[in-house]
Amino acid sequence: MVIKPLTAAAARRLRPGPKRRRIRDGGARSLFLIIEPSGHKAFQMRFRTPIGRIGKLTLGPLYLGTETAGPPVVGMPLTLAGARQLAAEVHRQRALGTDPIADHKARRHRARVAIEERKASSFAATVRNYIEEHAKPKTRNWRETARLLGLRYPKEGREPEPTHGGLVARWGDKPLRDINGHDVFAVIDESRRISVPGLEARSEHHSDARARGLFVAVSSLFAWAQRRRLVEVNPCRSLPRPASAMARDRVLSKDEIRWFWQACNSADAPRAPDAPRPFAPLLRLLLVTGQRLGEVAGMTLEELHADGM
Repeated sequence: MVIKPLTAAAARRLRPGPKRRRIRDGGARSLFLIIEPSGHKAFQMRFRTPIGRIGKLTLGPLYLGTETAGPPVVGMPLTLAGARQLAAEVHRQRALGTDPIADHKARRHRARVAIEERKASSFAATVRNYIEEHAKPKTRNWRETARLLGLRYPKEGREPEPTHGGLVARWGDKPLRDINGHDVFAVIDESRRISVPGLEARSEHHSDARARGLFVAVSSLFAWAQRRRLVEVNPCRSLPRPASAMARDRVLSKDEIRWFWQACNSADAPRAPDAPRPFAPLLRLLLVTGQRLGEVAGMTLEELHADGM
């Protein structure tokens, strides 16, 4: 039985059926047009492998446009002429003793491995690992560090989420090795002039404190990554460190402490059920402990003893 060669017009007109259709092309050896019930059309080759089994190699989806420049390769959209040219090349490789199916599987595996390695070395993945493996077990202000780097930790037991516009969202898929000093300088300068990416500024004025906080967080991240051989250099080393805050020796007088405590007492007055929570306990704790606002505000039950102290 003579199999007629397919034409581009025939390939366009062929309709799907309730089951997959396999239309043989008489214009090329071992070449078929596969039509799925969904209507998707693709070219496929069927031939015996070196071990004697029937092997299948999908060349690419049918393309009904004009021919594109360059040689056709497996996986790209193919015209009928391109599919025939690629089928002839596959047979040529078989004649040279190679296994096109095994080679294609190996290329796909290498591509998947490269994608996984790229994801594992991305900025977003590195930030998560840095917080979980270093910042969380070794520092008290790890939540603030995560926020600066663009990662928000909600309630216990829930996965962290990227902050909108933060560094994890901005540099998420970018490999850590590709982030250079220019990138870091840009976000540090943005923090000084506007706000830390993803966080609302508490002041409209320039703030070296904001810039310094982000610089320390990013530099610590890269230093940790460098120790783990994830990067060769820390890009923050080539940047000037933002100025430190001026030392302050202002203390409250005895009268000011009394007035402050009385103001907290008035804040503890009965309130409506839907009223916001009072800040009086927080302010009193700040006064008697002298700790930083972020440390006290972010304190959890796990950081307290069983007697609540």
